[in-house]
Amino acid sequence: MRLVLLLASLFIWFSKANATDDLLVGADLPYGEYLSSECLACHQPMGTDGIPAIVGLDALLLAQKLHAYRNKVLENQVMQLVASNLDNEQIASLALYFSKLNKPN
Repeated sequence: MRLVLLLASLFIWFSKANATDDLLVGADLPYGEYLSSECLACHQPMGTDGIPAIVGLDALLLAQKLHAYRNKVLENQVMQLVASNLDNEQIASLALYFSKLNKPN
């Protein structure tokens, strides 16, 4: 019985790990740059008025957040609307692009 529980736990853990890694599959840096102008309309490099900076943010973290907004797990009507119009490749590309930018001093 313990072995079955251990194997089930390992299976669930590996499934979640692979699902997380899959968030960046298909990321295309130039495509992310192309798409970034809509994001930069609100997300300034230093952040302003409660809108956080996303420049230099970890790619996986940004992809997770965008998926959470798209799935309405995180609450923010504007971000839910924006993210709902993005497909997986667009999210991955934006996340990769913003992760490669240097944070301003």
